[in-house]
Amino acid sequence: MSKKVSIIVPAYNSEKFIEKCINTVAEQTYKEFEMIIINDGSTDSTLDIINSFKEKYNWLRVITIENHGQGYARNLGIKEAEGDYILFLDSDDLLKRDTLEKTVSKIEKNHSDLVMFDWERYSEVDKKVKKSSKKNFFTKNSLRGKECIEILQLKAYYTVAALYSREFLINNDIKYAEGHIYEDNVFIVKIATNAKKISFIKEPLYIVVSNDDSDTKTAYNTDKHYKAYIKAVEECIDVLQKSDYTPSEYYDYYIYALQKFLFYYKKRTPKNERNNFLQDFVNIMSEQDIDYSDNNEKNILLEYLVNNKIFENKKYNEFKKIIIKQNFLKAISKTKKTIKSKLKTLNTVVIKEIYYANIKKKINEKSVFIQSKNGSDLAGNMFYILKEIEDEYDNFKIYLAYNKDGKDKIKKMLRKYDIDDVILIRTGTIKFYKVIARVKYLFTDTSINPLYIKRDNQVLVNTWHGTPLKKMGRDVPYRLYDCGNVQKNFIISDYLLYPNTFMEDRMLDAYNIRNLTNAKVLNAGYPRNSIFFNEKRRKKVREKENIDSKQVIVYMPTWRGIMTQKENDRQIKEIQGYFDELDESLTDNQILYIKLHVYVKSGIDCSKYKHIREFPSGYETYDFLNTADILITDYSSVFFDFANSGRKIILFSYDEEDYLSQRGFYIDYHKDLPFEKVTNVRELVNSINDNKIIKYNDFNKKYCEFDEDDAPEHICEYLIEGKVSDKLKVDENFGKNDKKNICIYIEKKSDYDTVTAYSKILNKIDSNENNYTLLIKQSILKDYVKFIEKIPKEISILPFTKKINLTFREVLRKKITKKSKYNQLIYKREAKTRFGNFKFDSIISMTDDNEVNRLLECLSKTKLKNTL
Repeated sequence: MSKKVSIIVPAYNSEKFIEKCINTVAEQTYKEFEMIIINDGSTDSTLDIINSFKEKYNWLRVITIENHGQGYARNLGIKEAEGDYILFLDSDDLLKRDTLEKTVSKIEKNHSDLVMFDWERYSEVDKKVKKSSKKNFFTKNSLRGKECIEILQLKAYYTVAALYSREFLINNDIKYAEGHIYEDNVFIVKIATNAKKISFIKEPLYIVVSNDDSDTKTAYNTDKHYKAYIKAVEECIDVLQKSDYTPSEYYDYYIYALQKFLFYYKKRTPKNERNNFLQDFVNIMSEQDIDYSDNNEKNILLEYLVNNKIFENKKYNEFKKIIIKQNFLKAISKTKKTIKSKLKTLNTVVIKEIYYANIKKKINEKSVFIQSKNGSDLAGNMFYILKEIEDEYDNFKIYLAYNKDGKDKIKKMLRKYDIDDVILIRTGTIKFYKVIARVKYLFTDTSINPLYIKRDNQVLVNTWHGTPLKKMGRDVPYRLYDCGNVQKNFIISDYLLYPNTFMEDRMLDAYNIRNLTNAKVLNAGYPRNSIFFNEKRRKKVREKENIDSKQVIVYMPTWRGIMTQKENDRQIKEIQGYFDELDESLTDNQILYIKLHVYVKSGIDCSKYKHIREFPSGYETYDFLNTADILITDYSSVFFDFANSGRKIILFSYDEEDYLSQRGFYIDYHKDLPFEKVTNVRELVNSINDNKIIKYNDFNKKYCEFDEDDAPEHICEYLIEGKVSDKLKVDENFGKNDKKNICIYIEKKSDYDTVTAYSKILNKIDSNENNYTLLIKQSILKDYVKFIEKIPKEISILPFTKKINLTFREVLRKKITKKSKYNQLIYKREAKTRFGNFKFDSIISMTDDNEVNRLLECLSKTKLKNTL
């Protein structure tokens, strides 16, 4: 059998773990591997356990040596390996079943030197898995050339969560340090300075099992840790100085060295050795040319130390004072956060008191509340609904929500369109809660505050913010835990507005709300898309902007989720190159307007271009987009809307491989989208200039199904006046069936036990008989993603929190009268907050928590079934 992968496992006194470690390798779905266990002088039964597996598995080899430490053992493993690729596995850790399959596929497809992936931490104590923090560079699909130095940004220099080309390691003499712990530090630095291509898999494929007996978690009362770390820093700096990189390019290592020093100084060094540790570290750093010119403000503490020559002049005492001060400031900061949190809680308690009093007051029948993008903007559907009501319903009070970041932008928009009959209210204020308690109509394109209770006489309309291209809700399992308020808003709504049945199906399934709401589906044109039928308005804006005789092109790419300044700079540099080339290729009769994300937009200077301009501020986005003859986008769902215009759409997907590997789509990007796709500027210019007429008839029939020119008017007439138009239809029984709705809630002593209990009950559920919904704690949804992925799609999942909203007086009363009638009203109110008037036919509860059970009773039409 060929051996494509060599799994190298150093083992020293690993009798507690080695069996599980071997089994996790045996369970791999990919079978072309060998496992080399280096028995590093174990004195327990480790070797006996390994030998008991040798007859069973012909892919298992064991090499026994005197104890030399993990670095020596791994280096020996590299020398002995026969595979094309190498994966390091600690004897107390585990692999996912498909680790080898996914990593080998990735490294061979991309021809990389190595593939890095994420990892999870598993606790034997509470049987709980926690996912590691993603790295900054995990926003990319790979690093190439000098970009590879970016792996020095790793928060921990672990070498296990990767698959390496053995040829790459040997040709570059990449080895572990020997004779001390932290041996993997220099290995990572050698990888960073020698790799030509590093690929990433953005999911955890390695499981770190918490082991309090490991080398890095013992001997804290000796000088072992500090001396080993000093040695590791010396080795790493030596490699970096001999590399082709400059100090400014490997500045991330200095940040890492300082951060780890501060941690080890406090946590892993006895007090009597701290001065020695500090002096040794300062002495090393004093010899370095620490250049942060390309990384300004990346680490304020390091820059302060450099600027004030703390290292250069070996100011040991001053450095010590800074450490003490920093620890003190952290403690102060923690205290301030606690105080701030207490004050925020107190403010919330006051607000609840006022809000709950106002939901008993009379509703103002001629009032409307509108919230666009959680108050950060006034755009899209909410803009056109607001404009329709302001124009046609003179006697209505219109309340528009804003947050602190959106206030100026919203005010500017209102002035631009001469909208003055609007009352602005800041989200989260007392006034905000008074308004949402007493208005008649509420419109949102996302969700309203979690505290909101929809009253029976109110009309809540949720339009969402576009036909989905990228997956969302339950279809992105690792984010499901955070979808609770969105699901709640869908469940309590009166109307869910969808401009096509494709969107309707995706939304109902992705957010698990089929059969869980009394809402009606309103199939009508998207209010914002009506502008694409308005030729008169298009002509007026073109004339006003003096572009009526021009070919207008608009570039609206999707935001790629870039977070760091370095990443922003990289993206800016990349698209700037495209703009430079485009500007030279366009004619004087062509204008390209660009609408970029704010993080990227600030780095592009349009004044230097002749044919490229910034998207004009003040306009509602679609109002100006309607002037375009051509839309250029990539993976943004804006093309669903612009297709209504019948004008040209070009998909400029220059980073298709990277982007499509990160995001799941609901439709096939190549097969289902009729728009021309280009990957470079030359192809883009050719597409702009060709005169081909492409019809989107089939596409529009499916994705622009209900869009029309007077959608805002028809929607408002129906909701406010009860007028029915043949341009819209209302489905009161969408997706419903005759099955009973059964809800199941399980809670055990630990999250792991709860997951186990859910797993057992899933085998007994028959979705053909009933509709089933699982109420699952947020912590489980966050930490047990793999379990969530295994739950059949036909079973709904809702995040559940035990916290009951109480006012200050209710907290006091609850303590005094635990079973009073007043107390039961609290649970009824909480049930209405979460589910409106919807109730399950029956609920099965597996908890003895009285608080939870009393809430569940209010959500069930029948008596609670408790199986405990």
